[in-house]
Amino acid sequence: MKEETVNRRDVILPCMGLLLLMFLSGASSPAQGVKGEIKNVEINGDEVAITYDLKGLPDDDYVIEVFLVPVKRPDAARELAVLRGDVGRGKFSGAGRKIFWTMSELPDIREGESYVFRINVDRPGIPWYYWAGGGAVVAGGAAAILLSGNNQGGGGGTPTPTPATNPLPPGR
Repeated sequence: MKEETVNRRDVILPCMGLLLLMFLSGASSPAQGVKGEIKNVEINGDEVAITYDLKGLPDDDYVIEVFLVPVKRPDAARELAVLRGDVGRGKFSGAGRKIFWTMSELPDIREGESYVFRINVDRPGIPWYYWAGGGAVVAGGAAAILLSGNNQGGGGGTPTPTPATNPLPPGR
């Protein structure tokens, strides 16, 4: 029977390349090529209805968030938490999507100040820190294997002395 040895570098380098490819393709990032556009805002008493279009793939999940932004102070944008309709996480692509909000849920709106609504669209994914943790584990394992001193599989390091290599001390 023929015994084959596997060079550890031949195994580790493709694994590290695969991990890098997975990291670059799977990290959570803003939805690229997806756009949410507010088409209409209707105010009826205390109730606000926001109509928007989302251009994206119909089977994909999206995370929709709505912000109330003061025109003169855009850095003071506030995310609206109590919303109903086509908002949060779900399959929301398409035209004429509606979000409903009650103004009394945000009592500190300044009288006389102008506000606009902003919609954020994101595609959920695996957070970057999971990928970074996995990469650290693989890199640590690869470093341990590569630095073990033996590139030919089957253990590494210095062999343990045995009586065949070191004679026993003389008897008394």
